[in-house]
Amino acid sequence: MDRLLWPIKSELFAKIVFMLTLLYSTLFFAVPFGIKYVLQNKLKDEYGVTLALQSFRFEPLTARVTMEGFALTHKNEPLLSFDILDFDFSYYSFTDRAFIVDSITLDGLKLKLSRDENKTLNIQKIFPLKKEAKKEGEPYYFSINNINIKNANIDFFDEITKQHYAVAKAYVSLPFISTVPHDTEIFTQPSVKGVFNGSSFSFVGKSRPFAKDMKSDLSFSLKEFDISQLNAFLPQNGELTNIKGSLSLDAKVVFEKAKTNRMHLGANVKLKEADIKTKNAALKTKELILSSLLYSLDEQKASLGYFDLKELGVFEKDGARPLSLSSLELKNLKADIVSKELGVDSVAINGVDFDIVKDKSGVNVAKLAPQKESMKKDESGDEKPWKISAKNIHIDGKGSYKDSALLGKKPYSVDVESFFVDISDLQNREDKPFKVKTEVNAKEGQVLVDSNVNIVSKKAEGELAVKKAALYVIDRFGFLPPTLRLQSGELSASCKFAASFDPKKINIDVKSGSVDIRKFALYTEKKNFRLLSFETLALSNIKSSYPDPKTEIGGVALSGFYANLWIDENKTLNLARYFKGAEENKSVKTGTPETSTEIPDFTIRKFTLQGGKVDFEDRSLKQHFKTTLTDIAGSIGQLSLDKNKSAAIDLRANSGGYGRIGIKGDVVPDKQNFALKLKAQTIDVPMTQFTPYTEKFIGYKIESGNLGLDLDYQVYGRKLESSNKISLLGFNLGEEVESEGAVKLPYKLAIAILKDDKGNIDVEIPVQGSLDDPEIKSGQVVWKLIKQLIIKIIKSPFSALASLFGGGDDLGYITFDAGSSILSDAQAAKIKKIAEIINKKPALKPTLTGYIDAENDIKGYKEREFNNKLIAAKVKDMKLKSAVGVKIEPLEYEKYLKAAYKAESFPKPKNMLGFEKGLNTTDMKTLIITHIEASQKEMESLAKERMLAVKAELVKNGINENRIVLSTKPLSAPEQKEKIANSRVEIGFSE
Repeated sequence: MDRLLWPIKSELFAKIVFMLTLLYSTLFFAVPFGIKYVLQNKLKDEYGVTLALQSFRFEPLTARVTMEGFALTHKNEPLLSFDILDFDFSYYSFTDRAFIVDSITLDGLKLKLSRDENKTLNIQKIFPLKKEAKKEGEPYYFSINNINIKNANIDFFDEITKQHYAVAKAYVSLPFISTVPHDTEIFTQPSVKGVFNGSSFSFVGKSRPFAKDMKSDLSFSLKEFDISQLNAFLPQNGELTNIKGSLSLDAKVVFEKAKTNRMHLGANVKLKEADIKTKNAALKTKELILSSLLYSLDEQKASLGYFDLKELGVFEKDGARPLSLSSLELKNLKADIVSKELGVDSVAINGVDFDIVKDKSGVNVAKLAPQKESMKKDESGDEKPWKISAKNIHIDGKGSYKDSALLGKKPYSVDVESFFVDISDLQNREDKPFKVKTEVNAKEGQVLVDSNVNIVSKKAEGELAVKKAALYVIDRFGFLPPTLRLQSGELSASCKFAASFDPKKINIDVKSGSVDIRKFALYTEKKNFRLLSFETLALSNIKSSYPDPKTEIGGVALSGFYANLWIDENKTLNLARYFKGAEENKSVKTGTPETSTEIPDFTIRKFTLQGGKVDFEDRSLKQHFKTTLTDIAGSIGQLSLDKNKSAAIDLRANSGGYGRIGIKGDVVPDKQNFALKLKAQTIDVPMTQFTPYTEKFIGYKIESGNLGLDLDYQVYGRKLESSNKISLLGFNLGEEVESEGAVKLPYKLAIAILKDDKGNIDVEIPVQGSLDDPEIKSGQVVWKLIKQLIIKIIKSPFSALASLFGGGDDLGYITFDAGSSILSDAQAAKIKKIAEIINKKPALKPTLTGYIDAENDIKGYKEREFNNKLIAAKVKDMKLKSAVGVKIEPLEYEKYLKAAYKAESFPKPKNMLGFEKGLNTTDMKTLIITHIEASQKEMESLAKERMLAVKAELVKNGINENRIVLSTKPLSAPEQKEKIANSRVEIGFSE
């Protein structure tokens, strides 16, 4: 049976073998030829693409396809080519209902791509995509294994960006990629490496991209990539305009799709020779390194192990470099975006070099920053602030600052030779302070701050020190008038401070403060013309606070002080002119509002002054007045504004070389209860230096003399009471000079009257009134009172002499009985007193002026002449030789009356018979007196007799008659004097 079936089986087997051989041969030879033929024709006819294929092999048993020398061209332009494609298809694709490839190897791939201005790729134009109907049902799975691409080259030209991109020598290795469910859970390990536009790159890792969790662990590396190739992708109107540099990157991504989409990113970045240009600036750096950069997407946390930036420069458009630094190092930065926490171990910014310039348009550095559009501020109040911490922060460097927008000398500039800032344990999480230490060194001085700052409670405390700061910067800041120059001055200061900087309530307290200023010198616009200076000004134990304006200074000591003061041609004090002008200019330019008139709480416990000197010049005079105060010294006790407390004043100085000035008193600088008690004394101040004033105001030079003053001033509120005691020692006026404004008075005569027997003058001029009185305010009241005193002395010289020798103003008047020129005993005694005074005034000439009483002297004169007629009758009757001492006794009166009447030659009354009528004594007296002449001539004679009588008495009392001057003025009515008869002789003086 078996033998019978064998031929049948053998024949069947042979047929099967034949059929398989035929099928294999057909597939092996016909399929490559058919596919090649169909592809070439279809590509040519439908797409205009020419296909060149060197060889095409198909292994039916293994379903392996091998192509060699493949090339696609379009319009004679190469499109796609490769040297070898080895494609190993798996027949399991039919059983597993999936597209399965056991391996793909592609060698020598060359692909040329381009994109036109419509963003269309050349491939899209040649092979337009056809829309296919959406297929429903179970998805079609695929599994491609052992993918290897060798020596691939891709060229891409973008018409939009005008850029060319090339991937060369690319190698891709992918163990498998599969959507088959049982394969998606298996990790694949892709590997890509090559050269992109001259920069090598690589991509390795493991991934299961089609699994539900899509878990991947991938690493990417890029070496020395020229980032200028990215310029084409920059927004045309963006802030960035151009970038250059070499970028190296090592990055790793760990991703897992879960509820939180967990993704971790790690990277190391190195950027060399970077040059980044913006619209306003350019940034250049030699090297930027980011090491161990980590970011967790699901946790929203980031960290950076190390950040290093070397040689950063910020440049303006014109190439100027306003800011640069040698290095910026940052270590162990950690950020939690969800909880808003940022921490760093250390930050070091070294070699900062800034060149900041400010003008009217702003600060140069600020102009370089991008101009951001204003964003609407979130006023909800729910914004959670970041919590920041840093263990150590260090900044050092140098720089310069120039400001041409200041009001003062322009431009102002300062060079910072070095500075550093050290911050330890910075944080705003807890209510704990962190330490800040700063030091700034410049040519203008040194500033040091050592403080503890608490951001949470918004407080700071520490110590501030300024060493050898050059004060001429004040001149540049515009605080001084432009006509002044602060040419020298050095300030050192220190204090302890505590401050709270909450915007709603700012408080500053300063204690243990001290200020020391040395070699201060302020000059005017004229070169080498010093205005103010001092050797040292020391303020100690300073306490101050804000916003309560309270300041206390334990002591102020000023030594080596000098001031050069003058009054200009407009009678304005130079200091007032300079600083008043500065305040007005400052107010106009800055629009400064009027300040409050409230007086702050200010106290100086003690002020001392020594070694002071003041040069004073009055240029308002034709001949300038100059004087110098030297050796100015003294002290002022505790001085408190508006506290109703008294401060003792004790000042002293030398004047004119050897004159001495002393001031002592007390002052209460209280706005409501202002009080001043001041006693000033000057001794031996040379008077000759005041000649410019005497020439202008009185028309005389000063020949000699020293001035002494005893001033006693008391001020209560606005009320002034003062005593001005003036002593002139050996004072003499010199020659007279012409002066338009001089008040002409007999000054020499007044001086001669006022001088005592030693040739000195003592005068007291009291002044009372309100400080608001313009005359008192300007000091003119004293000169006014001196003029009034001189006039009074001339008119009533004995009022002045009375203070020297006793007596009173009545010494200047010798009175007589009506019609008489005979001195009474009392008047003779008065003349004796007057003679004593005149003898002590050898420079004075007494001047006698006789007066009569128009009514009483005429009557008295007639009575005197009537009595003389009776005496003459008695002398004749008794045949006496002289009438001296002759008197008419009462019993003799009628006898001698009749004799005198009979001797008169005037017509006498007669009776009816023509004989003289007998008259009684009364009628006879009346007739005699009626006929006695008492005219102007007789009155002038009477006045002269009286002058001669006084003269004789003065001579009798030792006055040389040649000194006595009798007035030759016409007889006039005397000035009415209370209790002094008009029948008198007035005694005056002349030179």
